[in-house]
Amino acid sequence: MFRLVFASSMAASLVLGLTAIRRRDVPAHRAWMIRAYAIGLAAGTQVFTEGLGGAAFGTGELRGDLAKGAGWAINLAVAEWAIRSPWGRNRAGAPR
Repeated sequence: MFRLVFASSMAASLVLGLTAIRRRDVPAHRAWMIRAYAIGLAAGTQVFTEGLGGAAFGTGELRGDLAKGAGWAINLAVAEWAIRSPWGRNRAGAPR
């Protein structure tokens, strides 16, 4: 179920990023592309969350799925932080 939700979210982020750049809205395009990249990059993070989750809570289908979801959640949290952080903004206050 997580894969279906996040695959759909990644596709939606890519489409929203494309429509934003066609409107010449570079800050919105940048934000949507960062979100899409974070979802795609989660496969690497899931190696750590599944390993740590397995060591801490044991193995099992539900535990593995929750560890995969944690990988996506961590990546999206970092992406949102990067989008909203002060160093990621230009002088006008808009995201770069």
